[in-house]
Amino acid sequence: FRYSTKPLYLAIVVDLYSRLVVGWAMSERMTTPLICDALQMALWQRKHPKGVIVHSDRGSQYCSHDYQALLKKHKLIPDYP
Repeated sequence: FRYSTKPLYLAIVVDLYSRLVVGWAMSERMTTPLICDALQMALWQRKHPKGVIVHSDRGSQYCSHDYQALLKKHKLIPDYP
């Protein structure tokens, strides 16, 4: 087992009601697939809930077409217009 000498980015999804981490992903780059993977893990953990409000920062990854499409596909509500 070997640790990377490069920095790793960690994307997490927290259920604010239970305060549990329900999704996470790590990568050497902060990319849209990184945050999409974390959200998909959270969706799987919570059995694909509908109508959930999703809060995120306004980084380019969260504004990307792929991330927005994932929210729409699973009927999640972004907390920004």
